[in-house]
Amino acid sequence: MKQSTKQFIAIAMTMLLSVAYSPNAMACATCFGKTDDPMAHGMNAGILTLLIVITLVILSFFAFMAYLLVRGTKYSGVMEKRAEEIRLEMLRTSAPSAGAQS
Repeated sequence: MKQSTKQFIAIAMTMLLSVAYSPNAMACATCFGKTDDPMAHGMNAGILTLLIVITLVILSFFAFMAYLLVRGTKYSGVMEKRAEEIRLEMLRTSAPSAGAQS
């Protein structure tokens, strides 16, 4: 390795260790047991917000599935009727051409 690369690695490691072992980087107020700290209140609010968002997304998904289920049962007869109309239409249009060729 070049000398400049070794120096860069040494400086980077020194900076990383100094940041990692500083007292402010060790733990947050909640980990130290200071639950009345503003940072702990902010973290609790963030957790609550994420729980609310996740719950709303899951409930929206289930509501959409219920909507599709209700709609499917409501219009299932209509689709069966239309399928039968199409089948009869195809039989009517194909029957004369088959008879004319024979």
